[in-house]
Amino acid sequence: MPSTHRLSPTSRCGGLTDLRSLVRLACVDGINLKLGKHGGVLIAARLGLEARSAGLRLMTGGMVETRLGMTAAAHVACALGGVDFVDLDTAWLLADDPYRGGYEADGPHYTMPASRGLGVTSR
Repeated sequence: MPSTHRLSPTSRCGGLTDLRSLVRLACVDGINLKLGKHGGVLIAARLGLEARSAGLRLMTGGMVETRLGMTAAAHVACALGGVDFVDLDTAWLLADDPYRGGYEADGPHYTMPASRGLGVTSR
């Protein structure tokens, strides 16, 4: 009997080879793009493009990164034309984020900075 649970691997998808294996096995519904886990902006964007072309849903998140990392992840989501799920609040869990600026959040709505680059500066 097929499972009704939706799966989006984080730990099992380390790169394009893993993604292609998961797609071939048809065992996931989506992928969670994490810049720290996947090795940066370019590979996360490439994973997102390939996952989307395979019909998978996309999520972007982090592993308790600063505002710098979360804003970069938000830029990846924008570059992909948006994602299905967003979890970019890990910077707010830090007692002392060494950065300011970047994206602004108002509930489920994220606004990217109007400046060039990430719009993040050190404190």
